[in-house]
Amino acid sequence: MSFKRDDDDPWLGALLNFPTVLHSRAFFDHEINAENLQRAVLLALRSMSILSLPMELSISDHDGYYHGTVSFKLGVGNAEAFDVFDDKEQERLLHRIENKGPFPTLDLAFNARYAVTDKKRHTAREDRFLARLLFRSDRMEMYVHHLRGMRRIEPEEIITILIGQIDAELQKLGYPRLRKENVEAPRQNVAGTLKRVGVRKGLRFPL
Repeated sequence: MSFKRDDDDPWLGALLNFPTVLHSRAFFDHEINAENLQRAVLLALRSMSILSLPMELSISDHDGYYHGTVSFKLGVGNAEAFDVFDDKEQERLLHRIENKGPFPTLDLAFNARYAVTDKKRHTAREDRFLARLLFRSDRMEMYVHHLRGMRRIEPEEIITILIGQIDAELQKLGYPRLRKENVEAPRQNVAGTLKRVGVRKGLRFPL
């Protein structure tokens, strides 16, 4: 990941080549000022970056499931790489919003890291998701691409977790929750034709 800190960086928040294949997408209506919505999004991302959620994990060469957790390391798009999303990056993005207005899109990386809660400290390969938030005057759209890993959690679950955090932050700020219009699991080819595909069921994921 890159570590540029220039507030005038023209690529801040955007990935040069976002994938054309989408594994999930969702639309949410709202009546919130774009700047305030994006402030809530940044707060939600920070909250998500410190989450540790329980889930059941399967381990290669071992039968059955193990109690474990999933946590997330986040990145913000910057041309061909991602800046690590931490307190300084959050402040940088907020400064950009306050001084130049809201982002039209925000490209993000979610690294889902798994840990097994037993004495043998088994490890499981992480999943990496890329997401694009598209902001319109009365609607926010979210597109997710699964880049690598075994999909121990599904793209739809990334959406569910993030939107849950956004709604929590909106309520703290005195705004209504987002209104879910639709959540789909499409696959989009380069020509732009959407094809519905079956979604592999995720592991049991208590929220």
